Amino acid sequence: MALPGTLPEEHLERVDSWGGASSGMSYVYRPTTDEALAQIFEMARQNGRSVGLRGGGNSYGDAAMNDENILLDLRRMNRILDWNPETGVVRVEPGVTIAALWQYILEDGWWPPVVTGTSQTTIGGCAGMNVHGKNAYQVGTIGEHILTFDMMLPSGDIITCSPEENSDVFYAAIGGAGLLGCFTSLTLQMKHIYSGYLRVST
Repeated sequence: MALPGTLPEEHLERVDSWGGASSGMSYVYRPTTDEALAQIFEMARQNGRSVGLRGGGNSYGDAAMNDENILLDLRRMNRILDWNPETGVVRVEPGVTIAALWQYILEDGWWPPVVTGTSQTTIGGCAGMNVHGKNAYQVGTIGEHILTFDMMLPSGDIITCSPEENSDVFYAAIGGAGLLGCFTSLTLQMKHIYSGYLRVST
């Protein structure tokens, strides 16, 4: 069995879990484009390395870590690609955080249908872990509100997935912890609201 190839030491960084229970050394890359993402997957294939995905790094355990291998930090892929304030449909890159999303859409009268306990989770990370919020008993997980996504496979190919197109990958990748590939864009349905204020009874 061949040993993994050598990777540049300048990309070697200590990575911590959000809960602080574990840490490790990974070769961290921060792509900003699909082309850069494909190059990293190619480098991983050539060097016999696995690729882990990291969004906001808000997993309590080691889900956003990949010791001694390549770790993709996707926070720089953070553009809102399309927004329709009439329908509440938004298309984003995977590194867009919950905070950035609601700040962008709130003034148009919309809100993410599912939010986590911290607003620094990324949409790609939320989809990969199929997160829920405190309203899960009413609206389910975030996967219930994803209409379609584009995903780069480890081969570098990008496929479009929805309940109608590549549906097997669609349902497997949502909650698949990034094991099938990397989201490059996600399209979600937002929730219409009348105000950003809440009346709270304690």
